[in-house]
Amino acid sequence: IPKSSFNPEVYKKFQNKPILYVLTKNDKADPKQTIKWIKYYQQTNALAIAVNSKTSNAKTEVMKAVLKVMEPKRKKDALKGIRPKAIKAMVVGIPNVGKSTLINNLAGKKIASVGDKPGVTKSQQWIKLNKDLELLDTPGVLWPKFEEPEVGFHLAITGAIKDNILQIEDVCNYAIKFLIKHYPNTLFNRYEVEETDDYLTTLAKTKKLYTNTKEIDFSKTSFMILNDLRNGALGQITLDWCKDE
Repeated sequence: IPKSSFNPEVYKKFQNKPILYVLTKNDKADPKQTIKWIKYYQQTNALAIAVNSKTSNAKTEVMKAVLKVMEPKRKKDALKGIRPKAIKAMVVGIPNVGKSTLINNLAGKKIASVGDKPGVTKSQQWIKLNKDLELLDTPGVLWPKFEEPEVGFHLAITGAIKDNILQIEDVCNYAIKFLIKHYPNTLFNRYEVEETDDYLTTLAKTKKLYTNTKEIDFSKTSFMILNDLRNGALGQITLDWCKDE
């Protein structure tokens, strides 16, 4: 969700600073859309990279990109006779986007707390990775009001906001419609249930997901689909399609 996870309030404060956009969880994203997003950022003269924060090459890619972003500043300093100092970078993003996982990977050890729910990081801390880079880890930050309804749904689907903020059935039904439109047969391939207009009900009945009172358990069915989407069981999905055409 490169667009839905973009915090406009934070950007206002840092737009005059060198920025590196790190698209995390690229193993769970649609590769074609990821390529389009990186090209989009290039067109805005910004550098973006896509990484799986859990892999070893993420460290190499991030360090290379950080040095590239800071190259103009370092060249100016060199002309003035100023020796390069360690780069100080602030890690900023929405909750549950994978900041702590990435930091731990860069550090080569567990420094930041990691969880699959938003709000794990509670405070700021400076982390010295090496002689070239120091990171300021910050808690995930959301902005007060979402201008577009789809942003709220995308944040809820990926777990960036707590599951009790929006009706879970509404969130799941949005996800179902999106998948049927943009990734047809994804649901069928996972659950072997034909995609219908009321897929939540069809799936619950087929899988016999009922409450103790023998009613359809929409909540359980919704969480099953959303958890599968979040952990990659439904395949590589991108909710924010890049409008570069």
